[in-house]
Amino acid sequence: LGAYDPEALTYRWRAADPRVDALQQRVARIVEQDTAGGASIPASFERVRAAVLAAAGRHEDPAREPVPAGSVEGRPRLTEPWFC
Repeated sequence: LGAYDPEALTYRWRAADPRVDALQQRVARIVEQDTAGGASIPASFERVRAAVLAAAGRHEDPAREPVPAGSVEGRPRLTEPWFC
């Protein structure tokens, strides 16, 4: 845990493994881009999943069946393009 940043109202921290921080930044970019571009939740999830698999050195299983999205009506959503 690093020093407190009063402008950001948070403490700065870094993961012991810098690849974790790089993955977090990549996932944040994906979510921000998809939110701004109006991408569907399932499409965003698949992009995040692919980034995580790539970071782990794994590849998508071509035989994997996609999970059906179902209805998103009434599903709780954040109204800001950031996630805690």
